[in-house]
Amino acid sequence: MAQSTPSESANSSEQEDIRYISDELFIFMHAGPSRNFRILGSIYAGTKIAILQIDEEAGFVKVRDDRGRTGWVENDFVSPEPSIRVAHERATKRLASQETSLNSLQTQLSQALKERNEAEQKIVVMNNELSESIERNADLTTHIEQKAQIDQALWFTRGTVLALISVIIGFLLGLFARKRNKSNPLM
Repeated sequence: MAQSTPSESANSSEQEDIRYISDELFIFMHAGPSRNFRILGSIYAGTKIAILQIDEEAGFVKVRDDRGRTGWVENDFVSPEPSIRVAHERATKRLASQETSLNSLQTQLSQALKERNEAEQKIVVMNNELSESIERNADLTTHIEQKAQIDQALWFTRGTVLALISVIIGFLLGLFARKRNKSNPLM
């Protein structure tokens, strides 16, 4: 494609096509669409540029870099994807963020494991206390049953003694009553 007219150039700048300088260390920016034009400066790999005009015959692209400079660079060094350096920086930042998250999760995991161990120890202590309470309850139940048996035996013994005393008193009263009847016939 031949060089764009100024009106095409104005349209291109309104709809800037964003690209990146490829992974070469740096490339030169020229004043025109060939290497024969004066070098205006250099653009480093990964620099974000806006495409302003394309000269396909010469293989050059007119660009504006991130510092606002305008010039021509070889089309072979322009890529629609960020450079490996930029991708590497992004991946490094993402890795650092994930490592931070991982460290945070590991800290949370250790805290959770510590709390779990403490809870398990409390469960063991509570189980021991429960076992002791069950044993005391069984001992008290046995003691109450034995006390009930002793009380029952005591009541039985007292009732038997009372009945025996009553029988003896009745027998003695009966004997005295008969002796009186024999000695006093009127009665």
